Amino acid sequence: MSNILSPQLVPRHIKDFAEENVKRALFIGGSMLNVTLPFEGVRFFTKSKTAGYVIPSQNNLVYLNLELLKKNLDHFQKDTIPHEVAHLFAFKIASKDEGHHGITWKSIMRNIYGVEPNRCHAMNTDGVGKKVKKYKYICNCSKHLVGSVRHKKIQEGKSSYRCRSCRKTLTFLCDNE
Repeated sequence: MSNILSPQLVPRHIKDFAEENVKRALFIGGSMLNVTLPFEGVRFFTKSKTAGYVIPSQNNLVYLNLELLKKNLDHFQKDTIPHEVAHLFAFKIASKDEGHHGITWKSIMRNIYGVEPNRCHAMNTDGVGKKVKKYKYICNCSKHLVGSVRHKKIQEGKSSYRCRSCRKTLTFLCDNE
């Protein structure tokens, strides 16, 4: 993401909270897995509904959504930060062809952090991030809303998407005005 905030724009207490919790998650994971991962810092972003992410092939930085963090300190402490740190450990110890939310990551979430391994958060994102235009698609079993990036890939013939339930290819219906 290119919308990383300058450190001066992040309130000190939020920065301290995030750093303390990332360090704690690194310590817990490291001691239980017998793997050392250095703390390399926390960066903050906005203009997204994503709670956080890491890029483990590059570094041990943890990127967190400042807007969501301010509104959901408890969730970030108990779930989001362990979720992202678990990715760092899974990348270090798992097979390189294992998926991002694969069996190793799920095991770390459950057995090390005691958190149910959910791929996505369920925090209220009203007023957070940028508004993304959605497009209506259908399959055999339901309607789907697809963002503009996926819609463009479908329209250009570069990709197609299937319903997770019925496994049928999604068909464009209309703009979601």
